[in-house]
Amino acid sequence: FVWYLSLEPALRSPGSWVLKFDESHHILPNYLLIEQLEKTFEVELLDRMERLAFRRELDHKTLGDLCSKLAATLGLENRTEHRLLQPAPGIDQIGELAKTGVLYPAGVLGLFPPLGAHPAVPAPKPEEIFVPLVLPPEEEDLQVHMLPAAPLQATAMHRVAHNKVSVVEGAALSGKTQVLANLLFNALLNGRKCLVVSNRIPALRSTQERLAAVGIHQLNFLLKDPLNDRKPLLEFLRIAAQGLGGATGPAEEEFQQKSNHYQRQWRRLEREYAAVKQRLFGEYDWTDTVGLFLGSHREEGKELLSSQLDGQEFQFDEEEYEYLKQAILDSQPLYLHVQTLRHPLSDLNKDLFLKRSRSEALEYLQRELGRFLQKGSHLHHRFIQKVDAYAARLRDHYEEHYHRLRTLSERVGEILSANADRFGSEFLKSKGRKGWWPFLLGRRRKQLRLACQQVRDALRKLLQEHNRRSYFEISLPHDPRQLTMEQIQAWLEDFRKALFRWKGSIKNLVQDELLRLNSKTAHSDLDFQEQISELEYALDVLIEELNEAKLYQSPFSNKTLTIPQRQKYLESILERLETTRLNLRDFEPFYNWQAHWLQLSGNAQKVVEALIKVKPSDWMAAFESWYFDNLLARRENPDLPTDDAHLEAFHEAYLALKPLLLPRIAASWEARQEQALKTLRRKDRKAFQRVFDKNNLKKAEGLPLELLLEPAFEAVTEFLPILFTSVDIAARILPRREGYFDLLIIDEAQCLPVEAACSVAPLGRRLVLFGNENGPGSETNALHYAIRSEVPTTRLVQRFMELSARPKLHPVHQPSLDTHFEWLRRRVVVENVEGHFQEREATNDVEAQHIIRLLNQVRQTPQRTYPSVGIVTFTPEQRDKIAAYLLKLKQTNDPNSEKIRHLERNGLGVFYVEELYGQFFDVLMVSFTFGAVNMRGRLSKKVQFFNTPAGFSHLRLVQGLSAGKTYFVHSFPEKALQQFLTQTKEKGTYQLARLLLFGGALQEGDFETARKLLPESLAPRQEEPPPFVFARQAARYLEPYLPAERFHYGLALGDLPLPLLIAPEKKDGRPVALLPDGFFAWSLGDSFVWENQMRRRLEEAGILCRPVWSLLWWKHPLQEARKLASFVIKQDQLASTKKAASPQTSENPEP
Repeated sequence: FVWYLSLEPALRSPGSWVLKFDESHHILPNYLLIEQLEKTFEVELLDRMERLAFRRELDHKTLGDLCSKLAATLGLENRTEHRLLQPAPGIDQIGELAKTGVLYPAGVLGLFPPLGAHPAVPAPKPEEIFVPLVLPPEEEDLQVHMLPAAPLQATAMHRVAHNKVSVVEGAALSGKTQVLANLLFNALLNGRKCLVVSNRIPALRSTQERLAAVGIHQLNFLLKDPLNDRKPLLEFLRIAAQGLGGATGPAEEEFQQKSNHYQRQWRRLEREYAAVKQRLFGEYDWTDTVGLFLGSHREEGKELLSSQLDGQEFQFDEEEYEYLKQAILDSQPLYLHVQTLRHPLSDLNKDLFLKRSRSEALEYLQRELGRFLQKGSHLHHRFIQKVDAYAARLRDHYEEHYHRLRTLSERVGEILSANADRFGSEFLKSKGRKGWWPFLLGRRRKQLRLACQQVRDALRKLLQEHNRRSYFEISLPHDPRQLTMEQIQAWLEDFRKALFRWKGSIKNLVQDELLRLNSKTAHSDLDFQEQISELEYALDVLIEELNEAKLYQSPFSNKTLTIPQRQKYLESILERLETTRLNLRDFEPFYNWQAHWLQLSGNAQKVVEALIKVKPSDWMAAFESWYFDNLLARRENPDLPTDDAHLEAFHEAYLALKPLLLPRIAASWEARQEQALKTLRRKDRKAFQRVFDKNNLKKAEGLPLELLLEPAFEAVTEFLPILFTSVDIAARILPRREGYFDLLIIDEAQCLPVEAACSVAPLGRRLVLFGNENGPGSETNALHYAIRSEVPTTRLVQRFMELSARPKLHPVHQPSLDTHFEWLRRRVVVENVEGHFQEREATNDVEAQHIIRLLNQVRQTPQRTYPSVGIVTFTPEQRDKIAAYLLKLKQTNDPNSEKIRHLERNGLGVFYVEELYGQFFDVLMVSFTFGAVNMRGRLSKKVQFFNTPAGFSHLRLVQGLSAGKTYFVHSFPEKALQQFLTQTKEKGTYQLARLLLFGGALQEGDFETARKLLPESLAPRQEEPPPFVFARQAARYLEPYLPAERFHYGLALGDLPLPLLIAPEKKDGRPVALLPDGFFAWSLGDSFVWENQMRRRLEEAGILCRPVWSLLWWKHPLQEARKLASFVIKQDQLASTKKAASPQTSENPEP
């Protein structure tokens, strides 16, 4: 069994303690042991054990009987017969006893985590839990910043709403609790249930108090201990159930009307903010990307490249821009030495520039060009000679043919003429066939026939010779025997004319033949086919060798058929080689350009080529103007703001809705509670009576909290939708229902092992981890693991703190340290009490007594309550010494004892530094404990503890645990601190010296020394502001209207950076603060309530706030510049008019 006991100090015996067990304490079965026994011995024990424990039937006799029966059943040796508790056996003795099995009358006294009634469920693995996963919020949820929220805090809430797992990280006082409280408030408003867990109860209490500050006093409970908080929890639930019906919420119609109006205004501003703050170009948002455009457009217009480039071929992202930008920067100086993209060397093979050095490429080109020019020239001469020889032979051939035909035709003509003279007309009209001359005698007829035959024989030879080549066309008789001699004579005359004409065209015929000349068309009678084939082959070989040499990027390709064409192609090759060799004089600068050009991407070549064509004065400005204009056009969003009325409309809607929120929360949850009670009473009346009935304490008597909560958990969480508890209680006592809570929050996650976080993670639909990454904790803590797993993380800094009544302008990177020092001076006190460290006892009595005296100086707050006070020591023995002093004061009824009791009720505690995690106090008193060990000032060697990792971590911890005042009490001599300050490699003692000496300088008002010693942990923290590119470029457009000295960049009002401040023309005028796109914030999320507050505070500081809209400046920069300049000039004139209208004061005013 597990017996719950209380350990309390003895009232009348200082230094003594009392173990207490009464009816308020529970007895639980040891479920882990029982589970093991049942599994090992195959017996059923649980029902009997629970009956004995819960019915409170255990006494000496019952327990003895149970042990006897248990020993007999399990076969164990029973040593409990004497019923006297014995000291628990050691490890070695347990080993011996386990061999035989013994029931031993002993127990273990200690502090243990809560014991659950059910077997532990295996926790999921960390890699299954801490996974970046988007989980969109519910569409109808209301998002209201009931507590003030700066932009980073709004960013944290945004990430929580949009992710399954998220982290909110920040140092002490950075606003984590504010975020947590706002998350819980919004959860209640939207009907969500939350579980907030931490192993540091003070952290949970702090969040609970922050909720109470906004009016949430009910609907939450801090469950610290399942035993001691069982009764208060049941009483709370009973009273809450009996008090139902008292909540009165706003009218449903009124609330819906105002909440819907608020939602519309909020969502519109959310869309506008998201539109202008979206990451458009690397780290630049829309606003500053417009600034980049304005900067380049002012130098070169966007239209220069618009006609040369197609924007659809570009990606328009930062990586592409950087590549193209570098390409332009590298190309421009190289191009100046070349001055053309069509250089004769441009067609050289790219490998010459990419794979060879300049000298190697030049040497190779000179050698190969010389070789191919020599070889090509020789081949060219061969072409000329062969073509000329062929032409001469062909001409001779035609001449010979002509002479043969002429001779044959003259022979036919002579025969005709001779016979015509001899026979007259009879011959000319005859055809020479038989019977043609019937009236002639036989002899004359025979002579005529022979004469005609001679003509036909000569004609036949002529026709045979002509038909053998047919070099020219002539109409031939179909059958010469049908022709008369006279007809033959006429045809012969036509033939002679045709032959003569052909003779005159021989030169042209030869030229035409040359044009068609190749190995296949060469004249067969000339025996030139082989020679022509050799020429063709020689050219093919030359071309192949040229291609193999890879002189040119595009290979030579001979697709010509005739010899003249081949000769011309050869001549073009030679001309190309000659041109290349001639231009090798420019090879050095061209090599540099071409090697660069060939390595550019296709788009980069297009951009550079376009710049070369349009010839702008500033290549980069022309490119950027075109590039950013296309980028903006592609990413233009219809939600981009151009009007300032939306923020004011939102603020009005917020003020109208805010008074209705708390009544709405109370009424809506009360309605749910009534329904939950009805459902529970109907389903499980016994569970209802144990938890909510007026006699619930009596009916729940003996039952542990876990068994009470299990059947009634739905109804319990309707009354307590926000439950604060420890991780162990959440994992072991609460019902194990996966995803039951809408939001699971782990606070101080840096103090929680990742395995412990995984044990409770399944309880929530969303998981949020809060903590300080630089705070003390193990290397395997949940916070570090989540951040390393790239879970969406918001890092809070001490930024946008409340402005002072009269804030001052200062450079944004140099916040007003004097103001900060004045603030620290009221909150940090360093006192050297010159005590001695007792090394044997590890105490410092002087410091302990001084701490007690400091308690007497603690005053009540304006609310007449005492602040929470924490006392921290650097040894456990010093803690015990101070605690003993306090106990002695209370036990002896010292006059200050009553004050100490009041302080204890408000959270006074004495802690060793390792016990501090997760605790914060209004007043912190730190006893550094270590110091000199004798009057000569010799330091204890234990001071080196500060130089260990643990000591250094503790030193940082104590500097951030107070929201109010911190007292650092020490006993280090001044000389020792100065020596520590020179030993910078000893990190712990070096930082200790800086802290203590800084505090001393601060108290003395020596701010100059304080600046040099300011510890990093106490320095003002702020988020790095963006470059405000848009504001700077807008100022350049204003330079024609306003002098440049009126423009001030990088100023901040308090902690609020101002993108651009335009000073007034005269001292009594009002400066104008430029507000790009209407928002001061630049983080992922924004609080529009905060935005409105910042505007009002600027007005209170005498600064005019002037929103300007980047969308309009992108489209009409000159027009917008004139409008803004006109506004500033009018303000100057207005200030002058007011001064002139004010009454003049007399030099000698009346008394």
